[in-house]
Amino acid sequence: MGQCQMIPTSFLAYAADGDGDGRADIWTNKADVFASIVNYLRAAGWRAGEAWGREVPAGTAAAPAGGRIVRPAGAAGPTYSTAQNFRAILRWNQSDFFALAVGLLSDRIAA
Repeated sequence: MGQCQMIPTSFLAYAADGDGDGRADIWTNKADVFASIVNYLRAAGWRAGEAWGREVPAGTAAAPAGGRIVRPAGAAGPTYSTAQNFRAILRWNQSDFFALAVGLLSDRIAA
């Protein structure tokens, strides 16, 4: 549902009023959308100040403890070593492609 694609039970548990108007409107209110995403990811295990992951050389065989390697385009394509925050994104949507898109977009916004 809404811009952040929450299922109804997630909306009931995590939707947030980001602009203080007394309601959580994840359909048309960007402040509420972002506040709800933050609320959900925090509950899913997001660790503030830590990265979701990073690109590594294509031949990288293993991730550091607690992480995993993701190769969205196969063995010869881009390779990412992921961490806890990547797993938090996966709790929101279980697609590696979705989690990579969120992680890479967040990196671009931060830059």
